[in-house]
Formats: sequence, structure tokens, C-alpha cells
Amino acid sequence: DVCKDAQYEYMELDGLWRCACGAINSEEDQYCHKCGTALSVLSAFDIQRLIDDKNARLKAAAEKKAEYERIAAEKKAEKARKTKKTLAIVLPIVIVIAALAVLIPKVIIPAVNNSAAYKKAVQILDDGSFDDAKAAFISLGEYRDSETMARESDYRKAKKLMDEKLYLNASNVFDSLGDYKDSIDKSKECIELKNEADYQEALSVLENGDYPAAIRAFKELKGYKDSTEKYQSTAYLYANKLVEKQDYKGAIDYYTSISGYQDADSLKLDAAYNYGCSLLDQKAFSSAIAAFNMCWNYKDSQKKITQTYYSEGCWYIEKGEYVNAIASFILSNGYSDAEKKINEAKYKYVTTHKSNTDTTTYTYLKELIKAKYSGAQKLYDTIYAWKVKITAINSSEYSTANYSSLSYKDTWYFHFEVTGGPPNGSIKLYYKTIHPNGSSSGKKAFNFDYYNGSTGWVSAWWISPGSSSRGLTGTCKVYIYDSKGNTLATASVKIK
Repeated sequence: DVCKDAQYEYMELDGLWRCACGAINSEEDQYCHKCGTALSVLSAFDIQRLIDDKNARLKAAAEKKAEYERIAAEKKAEKARKTKKTLAIVLPIVIVIAALAVLIPKVIIPAVNNSAAYKKAVQILDDGSFDDAKAAFISLGEYRDSETMARESDYRKAKKLMDEKLYLNASNVFDSLGDYKDSIDKSKECIELKNEADYQEALSVLENGDYPAAIRAFKELKGYKDSTEKYQSTAYLYANKLVEKQDYKGAIDYYTSISGYQDADSLKLDAAYNYGCSLLDQKAFSSAIAAFNMCWNYKDSQKKITQTYYSEGCWYIEKGEYVNAIASFILSNGYSDAEKKINEAKYKYVTTHKSNTDTTTYTYLKELIKAKYSGAQKLYDTIYAWKVKITAINSSEYSTANYSSLSYKDTWYFHFEVTGGPPNGSIKLYYKTIHPNGSSSGKKAFNFDYYNGSTGWVSAWWISPGSSSRGLTGTCKVYIYDSKGNTLATASVKIK
């Protein structure tokens, strides 16, 4: 009512006045410098009237609000009355619908579905699809007699297999049913029917002359009726036929399988003997020995074994396998001229292995020499001969240089190398030097023994060469001997 920006009460101060908008003005100002409100308007404004007007407006607003709330309460009460009446009618319907919503998927629909599934499973069973029917009944859980019908499915399946003469399969299914109906008796009946069928099949196979198949069939019957006797008699008959065909190995196997039946054991010995002889003729020596060992005390089997080893030794000599030949001749236990053959094989070995490092050659030669085998000593002396070679002549103990002449003032060294001899053998050596004037050191022994590959030297010199070379020059010679006096090496050098 004063100004549009009124926020404060008009107030006069010392020489100043405050406008209702809050601006401070001078007492000379007739209008507010901020909002433009006239001073006359502000000074004439009645604040009490303003308060009274405000209170009147607030009272009127409160009365209006109370009337509005009364009317709203009446409307709410009326609405609640109507809602209660509606619920009384609708709520039972809603409860029924809710119950149906629960029962339909959980009880009503499953019941309808299970009934249909059960009928379908029965139809599948009647159609002969036993495995599918069983699966359908199992899926129904405890519905009606579904568990029993699942077993019934297997029962009918087993009977169908039985009708198709698949007795073993049928028996297995009956066994899985335990004491359901007459499953136990049916399983035993299946086994009996299978055995009888197999027995008749075995007889038929035997009649057709298929002895191996008949033998297997009777054996698998495991004592049914006279199947054991049939098995033995058939194996015996077939083994005899194999002997006639000289199939001794096959006959031995069948005679072995019916050991104790009639004279099968003695016939096995005869077959083994003949088999060994056959293998010996084929030069299958190891197999022949095994065959003769099966009939060790039968006829001359033991002699046949020694004969086989002897023949094997001769065969090894032909092949140049002398060590194997010797082993076979030794196992022949002196058969025929086995001892002679052993020495022959040894000599042939050493003539093809002339190495002084081959210990087998050395062993065989020593044995041949002991046996006074012709040519053995000569071959030994050749293979194990000691050799000495002068490798260098110079004036130094350590030099390897080789000179044809040396000074009469030097010490003269004759370097040598020793080779040969038996394995790990050694030799005692001797030497002699002849000076340029013809004087000799005499035959002297070296201080130690020499081995294959050893080296050494012989030295000579003038003790007092003097100032003149007269009579001190010429040729110096050296000789190296073995213990028997054989010269193994000699060399000379000019002395100037």
C-alpha cells in the first residue's frame, strides 16, 4: 500500500528519513531517491490500520480453510462408505480368483498334464517302444503307479528279447529287475535257453568240420551237459589231425589244453620231439632247443639238444661269428668233435683280429698255445712282437731333431720308441754303444722295463775329448736287444 518495494517501516531520523524500500533520504528530499515514493505518502501512512487489515485477511482465510476441510471430510466419509460396500461384494470374488490362480498352474494344470502324459506313456509301452515308455514313466515321478510301470517297461522289453532269442541280453534286463514278477526265474530260463542254443550251435559247427570254432564253443559252455567231454574229445581229434599235417606247434597247444585226457600228454611229447627235429632241419636252433626241452626225457631229446648246439656252432663259423660259435660248441657238451671246433673257431677269430690290443685275441692265442694248436705260437709271436724304432739322433736329452752328424765334443743321444707286446705287457731291453775308435760300452740293461708306446734314449760321449780331435772322430753306433739277444734296433751317426 506504500510502495512496490516496501520492506521496512517509515522512520524519521536526525535530519534524515528512511523510506519503506529501505533507502535513507535527506529531510529536504520530498521523494525517495531510490523508489520515488513521496514523503507525504509515507508520513501519512497508518500502520495500525495496516495491522488490522492483515488480521482481518488472516481470519477470513482461516474460516475459508475450515469450511473446505469440513466439506472434504464429508466427501471422504461418503467415499469410504461406498468402498466398504463395494469390497463386501468384490473381495470374495477376488479371493476365489486368487485361489484359482494358484491352483491352476500348480494343481489343476499338472494334474491334467500328468494324466495325459500317463496315457501317452501307456500307449508308447503298448506300441513296443520300451525304452521310451520307461523314460516317460520315470519323468512322471510318483504319479499313480508310474514307478511300477517303468519296471513293467523293462519286463516287457526283456520278454521281447527272449522271444527274439537274445537270451543273454534278456537275462541281463531280468537281473536288473530283481524280484519284480517272475524276473529271477525268467533270467535263469534265459541262461538255460542260451546254453542249449550254444550247445546245438557247437554240435552243428563240429559236424561241419570247423574244429577250432567247435572247440571254442564247447569250452565257453563251461560244463553244460557234456560240453567238457566234447571240448576234450574235439581238441584231441583236431590235435591228431594237425600232427598228420606236421603242424606240430598247433598240435602241442591243443594237447597241452587237454592235459590228462586219454594219451594226450604222451602224444604231446612225440609232437614236441618231431617239432624239434623239424626246426633243427630248418636251422631254427633256439626254437628247436625249446621244443626238445619240452620233451626232455623223451627218446634221445637230450642228445638232440647237444646236437642242435653243435649244429648252431658250425652255422656260426660259416657266418664268421666265431665268439657265438664257441659259446654254442661249449653248450654242446662235447658233442662229436666240439672241442676241435672250439679251437678252430678261436684260431679263425685271431686270424681276423690281429690286434695286440684285442684282449679276446690274446686270451684265445694263449689257450691255443696251451693246446699246442698248429700255428698258434707263430701267430702269437707275430702279433705280439716287440719293436724298437730309432726316432731321432741329436745332442739333447729332450730334442726331437734328427742329425746325421754330431760334434766329438757333444753327448750323443739316440732316441727310440717301443711298440708291440701283449696287452699290458712289458719288456726288458739292453743296449750297446761302439765309439768311433772301436771301443764298446758292452751290453748293458736299461734301468726299467718298457711298455707299448714307451720312449727312451741311449747316450754316448768322450770322457776327455782333449784339445785335438785326432782319433775321436768317425762313426758311433748303438744296438738295442731283447732278453734273448735279438737285435731290435740299430743306428749310427758320424762324429766330426
